[in-house]
Formats: sequence, structure tokens, C-alpha cells
Amino acid sequence: MRCTLLLLAATTSAKRLLPKALTSPATSKKYFRQYRKWQKRTTNRAERLTRTSVEELSGLLFSRDPHTDDHSLAANVKAGLATAVAVAPEALQFALIAGVHPLVGLGSTLVVGLNCALFGGRPGMVSGASATCALVVAPLGKEQPEAIPTAVVLAGLLQLAIGYLKGGRLVRMLPHPVVLGFVNGLAVKVILAQVDHFQFPHGTWLTGSALINHSLLALLSFTVIEGTPSFIAEWAPAPLLAMLACLSLSPFMPGVPLLRDVVGEEAFTGGPGALRYAFPSYSLTSFTTALPYACELAAVGLLQSLLTLQLVDGLTRGNKYGRGRASRECRSLGLGNLLSGLCGGIGGCGLLGQSLVNVACGGTGRTSAVAYVAFVLFGLVYCGSLLGSIPIGALVGLMLAVARHTFSWSSIRLLKDRRCTALDALTIWGVSLLTVKKGLAVSVVVGVCVTALRFCWETANDLYSSHEEGLGRREIEMHGTLFFGSAAAFANHVAPTQSDRAYGRSWRRKVLRRTVVVDFAQCRVADASAIAAIDAACRAYGDLGITLVLRHLSSDARTLLQAASAVLETSDDDPVYDVADDIPIKPEQLLDNRAPRADTVVVKPPDRKTVVVPSVPAICLFLLAVWKSESASASASKRRR
Repeated sequence: MRCTLLLLAATTSAKRLLPKALTSPATSKKYFRQYRKWQKRTTNRAERLTRTSVEELSGLLFSRDPHTDDHSLAANVKAGLATAVAVAPEALQFALIAGVHPLVGLGSTLVVGLNCALFGGRPGMVSGASATCALVVAPLGKEQPEAIPTAVVLAGLLQLAIGYLKGGRLVRMLPHPVVLGFVNGLAVKVILAQVDHFQFPHGTWLTGSALINHSLLALLSFTVIEGTPSFIAEWAPAPLLAMLACLSLSPFMPGVPLLRDVVGEEAFTGGPGALRYAFPSYSLTSFTTALPYACELAAVGLLQSLLTLQLVDGLTRGNKYGRGRASRECRSLGLGNLLSGLCGGIGGCGLLGQSLVNVACGGTGRTSAVAYVAFVLFGLVYCGSLLGSIPIGALVGLMLAVARHTFSWSSIRLLKDRRCTALDALTIWGVSLLTVKKGLAVSVVVGVCVTALRFCWETANDLYSSHEEGLGRREIEMHGTLFFGSAAAFANHVAPTQSDRAYGRSWRRKVLRRTVVVDFAQCRVADASAIAAIDAACRAYGDLGITLVLRHLSSDARTLLQAASAVLETSDDDPVYDVADDIPIKPEQLLDNRAPRADTVVVKPPDRKTVVVPSVPAICLFLLAVWKSESASASASKRRR
């Protein structure tokens, strides 16, 4: 705009000076020189502005910021194209696994992908119809396919509720062996789901040349996807090359089932009419039947999405978007599944492999995910005939490649090199087997429960104590975590000894004071069971007339103890703190009447009448006086005899 204004100003000045320049030769030379200066100045300024504008535009489109690792607009659009090429055939196959029309998979990818692209918690992350969600609703598709939208709507509502309740952060508590077993079992289920695609029509197995050609196309697709060099895959995605290779060979292979042969020719005519098949009509019915599938779909969808978010976070660490937000991703995924169910779709979640493709191609912003959805929509509307010509064998090979990348091969190396414990190895194998046999959500829940019980058992066994005996006092230093699993062990560690019980039965309790100190400097009091165990110890020592000193207790534990026991006394100047200090207590402070430390709780026995002896010499003098009196009485009795 500025260049245009400068050129317009130069033209106006030339028109103004030209009549004056023609009046006389001297005047014409003068005005001609002025005109040349104006022209040169205006041209240089226009060139500079044009060069700057071109540089800014090229930087926006093609460059990359080295400080934020933010790729250009062109790189994000290219990444969206590569992701769309990889996702579109997979979405068709996922819909076939779920037992619905293949274009329904593309429709679900559009709805879920667009919602997560605009409102998701991690730019650069790709979402859509997935094998995980398809495997969950596959049994429902065989029994009652009209109930799939109802299950997807209920799953979206559950995911929205979890997102608003900040439940996304719970993914941090998933143990690594459970995650490994989950992805391994998922890969096995994906492979087993391809067995049905060797039947055409459904229920009739392929035989003869048709079976051989179908298997060869599957093998070719898998080989092209896995064997494409990286320098070629940068410009042409491997799934696209595999589909083109199978499309070019399928006319020469008789008996090979094509996608249009499975679902009908009319579905792949292209144009806006294809949207009628991508978003079919439905009715929300069979809520009771759909609810169990909805719960499993919500759980496994959130699990895969949040695991993908963590992975993309690690790959894009340091860019301007910062860390991904798990709760926001839960809300966006729930909204996407809700709208997908209302549109008659099969739902979806975060796509792990496709997100890796997107980030590797430079898609670090939301532009790449939006471009990916736009390219999928373009393919659905304008490439219907091409999609219908894809052989089923090519999709089978594509899913085998997806299963290969889903399987965690590092888990085999862990087991082979014995770099994990036997219980971790058992957890990996057990969760994988449960994923294949019982379902994805059941395996994760069982794996988490087993790992939690194992952790509680090991933590409970880590509780131990050290004892020190002194004159009139005994110190017990606890180490470990005091919680419901170690409460019984704590009771054994701090139980009164035989000398304590003898003291409670003897006359010495009315003369001498006995103190037991329990130090929690290296022990954490975790829950209400720990408070109950400490309170039981207080009452046990109170019944024996022994003063119990609880040292280095946190403020919340002291508050709960004071509410639980009626015999606790704390000093008025106790501060509110979370971590106790490390100042040592001298033994003399336990025998005199000095004020207790701020982090010390003294539990005195109730209704106790004691004579406090302040020092050891006084005790010796008292014993000496008793001995003299007894010896005097003995000598007097001898004289009488």
C-alpha cells in the first residue's frame, strides 16, 4: 500500500512539473533534474519496502524461529496434508472394525479432529477416529449397531465431566508397566481384528487366487510403509505411496475386494452427497445397553489422548505454547465425542502415530491440525471415487504397520535383559493378556490396582525403628511411612516392653517418672489409620503411667491427634508448620520441668500423682537414707533379742 501511494505521489508531481518545464530551456532543465531526483528517490524507497515485505512474507510462510522452534505456516500446512493422507485410509478401516459404513470413520475424524484442533490442550496434536475406540464399540456394532451413537454421546458427557473435575491429571499415576501392557495388548487386538477382512462376502473366506492376491496387496502395503526411505517420506508420506501402489496393481489382480465392493458403489460418488453417508441418521436409544460401552470408551479414549499429549509435550518442549493442559484436552475430547455421537459417528481420541508424523513434518501449531481436517474434508467430498477404489488388502497392510508401531518393543528388551523386576514383567504380561481377552478398560483398572497393592506392601515393609535405652527414658526413632498398610507394624515397634509393664505395676511409678520418646523425623504420618495407631499407643502408655513424647510431628498430624485423643496436651506457642526442624533435644529436657519444644507433643497419663526427682544425686541420697533406716531397724531388733 505504501509503495502504491509513493508511486501515485510521484506521478502527481510529474504532472504538476511538466507544464512548467516546457516554458523555457533553463526552466525545463531545472524541473527535469528535480523530476529525476523525485523518480530515483521514490523508486529506491519502493524497492526497499517491496524487499522488506517479501522478506516478512517469506519468513511467515517458509522460515522457522530457532528460539521457539515454531515452524512456518507452509510447514504446518504441509504437515497437515501428510497427516491427512495417513489418517484417511485408517479412518475407513477403523469404521469397518466398528461394523459401520467406512465414511462414518471420516465423519467422526472431521468432528473430533476439528474440536481438538481448536480447543485441545496441546497444539500439534492430532485426534480422530482411532483403533482403540473402534475396538471398544466393535462388540456393540455386531449386537446392536444403532446404539453406537448413544454410547459415543454418553462417553462424551463422561469425558466432559472428568475434564471439568480436573481428572486429567490422574494420568500421572499410571504405572509404566501398565502402559506397556496396554499398548502391547492394543497392538495384538488390532492384528486380530484384521482376520475378518479375509472374508468376502462376510462369512465366506477368500480362497485360491483371490486369497493370494489379497495377501500380496497387504504385504505390499506393509512393505512400502515400513521400507520407504526417510528422504522420500519427507515429500510423500509412506501411506500415500502404499495406497497408490496398491491402486495401480489392483486392476491386474482378479478377485481382490475393493472398498466399494464391501459397502456399495453409491457411497463413493463424491460431492456433497457423501456427507449423507459420513453423518448418518440415528436415534438415541438403548441407554442401558450402551452405558457399559460408554464407560469403557470414555476411559480408554482419555487414556490414549493423555498419553499422546505427554509424548507430544516431550517432542515440542521449549516452544512458545508451553506444556499441554490435560483437563482442557479432556473437555475438548468430550465435546468432540458428544458432537460426533450426535452426528451418528463412532467417536475418537488422540492419535499417537499420526501426531508423531505431524510433529516430524513441522506441525507444531494449531494450523497443522486445522489443515489436516480441511484436507480430510476435501478428500471426502472430491475424492470419493478414488477412496472407493482402494483395495481392502491395502488397508489391512496399513493396520499391520499401525500395530507394529503401537507395540512397545522396548518391553521385550526389558524382559530379555532383565532390567525390570519379576513383578513388573508379570504386570506387563498380565495387562497385555487382559487387554486381548477382557477389554481395554478392565486391563488398565486391574493393572493399576495390582500395582497399587504391590506398592503398599513394599512401603509397609519399609517401616523400621531404632531404640535407645537410658535412665528413666527410652527413645524410639521411626523410619519410613506410617499409613494403613504399616499401622500394625508400627504398633509392634512402639508397644510397651516388659520393663514398661513392670514399671506400671510397681511402686516406682509413684516416685520416679518414666518417659518414652517416639521421634518421627524420618517417618511420615500419612492417613487416618496412622493417627489411630498413634492414638492407641498414647492410650497404652497412659494406662501404664508413662509419659509419651511425640517428637517431630507435622501440624496436621498434631491437629488430628488432638481431636482423636482426650489426653493430649500441647504447648500454647506451637507454630503451624508442615516440615519439622532438625534441632536435637537434650536428654536433660525430658527429666526437668522445662517447656517442651514447639514440634513436640507430650502425652501425660491421666489423674497421675507423681513426685518428680530432678536429678540422679537426689535419687542416690533417697536410697541411702532408706538403707540406713532399714539397717538401724535391723540392729535394734537384734539388741532386743
